[in-house]
Amino acid sequence: KYTNLEIRIVGFADARGSEKANIELSEKRAGNIRNWLVARGLDSTRIFASGKGMIVSDSISVSKSEEINRRIEFQISYK
Repeated sequence: KYTNLEIRIVGFADARGSEKANIELSEKRAGNIRNWLVARGLDSTRIFASGKGMIVSDSISVSKSEEINRRIEFQISYK
């Protein structure tokens, strides 16, 4: 069902830790969600996971930035 959909899972991390550690954490975060979805029957060939590390924005405070950047985003698209 819905064979024309692809799901991209993108993980993010806050500013704590090194850039390398944040990339690894965000990749692990996205990978865990991907694995959870596949374990529940979603087609693994249509689900992709990646990590972006931390994203810095000058328009928000540091504490709010940490909260916002500890997240996962789903991007759903049609093939």
